[in-house]
Amino acid sequence: MTFEEIIAQDNAATFGGRLIVNTLRGRYIESAVTLATPTIRRMLPVDCWGWDACDPRGLRLEVKHAAALQAWPSQIQKCSFKIAGRREYFDPTIGGKMIPTQLTRYAQIHIFAHHPRDDGSADQREIDQWDFYLVATGELPEMTGKPGQAISLLDVRHLARRRVGISELGEAVGRLQKLIDPVPLSELRR
Repeated sequence: MTFEEIIAQDNAATFGGRLIVNTLRGRYIESAVTLATPTIRRMLPVDCWGWDACDPRGLRLEVKHAAALQAWPSQIQKCSFKIAGRREYFDPTIGGKMIPTQLTRYAQIHIFAHHPRDDGSADQREIDQWDFYLVATGELPEMTGKPGQAISLLDVRHLARRRVGISELGEAVGRLQKLIDPVPLSELRR
């Protein structure tokens, strides 16, 4: 048994069906967003940075996802996105430590990805079936300090003002990047 065989089997199990399990869908969407947006890079391999991607200036992006259909048997979901603030982030540049901060959202841009199809045509592996909404983090509702704080899809649509497809995402992110200055992490530390 080789590493390649294990990965091939895992990928077939993970992405072999039309619906992607919720815990892995985020990785798929984050990869699609960074591939569609050449000015940002994904924060790999660490999964606890506190944001998902950043640009060369240090502007941070958070990617959230939701889908009308789930991989497990369930009813059609009323979609919402978690937007709770955090109190620490991972910094590998100083020995891989968790850095305490004030309650904050580390990203300056939130990208909300939604898969709206709820019928037999739904295939979450088809990136053209996804809708993307960009919101400057400062436009989001104030943080409550509750771990499960969320925003509804309807509120995201209102704040974003327009939906973009994957082919328009890079340009839309580029426009928003020009309007927002990065916030140095040193300003967030306690």
